[in-house]
Amino acid sequence: MQNNFHIIALAGNSGSGKRTLLSRLANPLPIAWIGLKKSYQYSGLNCLLTMMDTRRFSDNQPPEVIVLVCDALCLEQGLHQLKELLSLEQVREQGIPLILCVSFWEEAESRGICIDMPLLQDVLQIPVVPYSARSREQLDDVKAAIHYSLQPANQKEFYYQCLDFSPGRLARECTLYTGAGCLKRNPFIDCVAACPLTSWLLLLAVLYSMLRLFF
Repeated sequence: MQNNFHIIALAGNSGSGKRTLLSRLANPLPIAWIGLKKSYQYSGLNCLLTMMDTRRFSDNQPPEVIVLVCDALCLEQGLHQLKELLSLEQVREQGIPLILCVSFWEEAESRGICIDMPLLQDVLQIPVVPYSARSREQLDDVKAAIHYSLQPANQKEFYYQCLDFSPGRLARECTLYTGAGCLKRNPFIDCVAACPLTSWLLLLAVLYSMLRLFF
């Protein structure tokens, strides 16, 4: 805790929606500004938001809760990041609560892709919360999950020593294709399409292959 603020760290890839979530969580007039940090108040608790890298951990100001923001179209990638966080010694030994926040789920559903949130939560044994930037109710669900994780009586539930899973297998088991033609969709292609840089690199590779056929 810092100056009576609970430190909440947001993690996730660029483009996952973590910065949007930070802006939506924070009050219009933040109580405190510290670098990339903002704050909000919920149910009597003051929370200070900050960004963190899944491969690095600050010993000076360790977060009390980590919210990993994962793009629903790149679920496997997000689960790999979750496993990276769980591999950090401080997270496992201190039992720092982790919350998986699944963003862009409405975009995934528009493509006929549904994520089985209850199954994810059942396997991971951590709060799994869908989030849409346009939904005030789901924003409150994220705050409620953070509030729940901060309660001392609930922190004993975050025990990771025996938690092990395969990101690829779990992503496949939790991804349902419901739309027309969705059974032919490939999650990898959806993930590539969600990243402009990767899309350009893939396009250049295809063009290069075609040129080699003719020259």
